[in-house]
Amino acid sequence: MAANNDFSTYGRSPVVAPIHAVAVTPDNTNTFTNVSLSIYVGTTGNAEIVTQGGETTVFRNIPAGTIIPIQAVRVNISNTTASNMVMMY
Repeated sequence: MAANNDFSTYGRSPVVAPIHAVAVTPDNTNTFTNVSLSIYVGTTGNAEIVTQGGETTVFRNIPAGTIIPIQAVRVNISNTTASNMVMMY
């Protein structure tokens, strides 16, 4: 199932602030219900992220407390060592 993108009409503006936040459970198949605007990483590590555009990439050595501004549909458990992540949309 495709994730809802409530912000698709906003374009690529960095000033759109999220209004929701939910804990991320990395999974290789289940997508988020909504497309993220950003992902907070609470504990240092790597995160394999699937973007709204369909690309899969590994963000490496993410410091604790980092917010990644990305429209994502999933965080895969493969190659993900970071934890305490929160998806904001």
